[in-house]
Amino acid sequence: MPRARPDPDLAEQLRLREGDRVRLTSRRGSLEVAAKVTADIHPRTMFVPFHWGGDQAVNRLTNDALHPVSRMPEFKISAVRAERVAPEEANYTAVQRTDEHTGDPAALAASRHERG
Repeated sequence: MPRARPDPDLAEQLRLREGDRVRLTSRRGSLEVAAKVTADIHPRTMFVPFHWGGDQAVNRLTNDALHPVSRMPEFKISAVRAERVAPEEANYTAVQRTDEHTGDPAALAASRHERG
């Protein structure tokens, strides 16, 4: 399971402790994972390993645009809102993608299908 890795100051600001659930939300969807606080990261950064697939894929929160020449995806960085998830609210199903224009998960699936 991937873990979100905030620096200690950010973790304190979010009231996160080791193992707490954190929800990361971008305009493309949200992901809930456990926190692993580390001083080995740039301040105000929330790192999540991107080598996970399926429902655990943090890349689902990033921009799927491709560089026009190299065709490399813009997976490495994305602005997200981070918030501690109370234990009774924790969602262990991981990623919920939404259509970036309407907020509707079904509309996202349809728009992806239309693009081929």
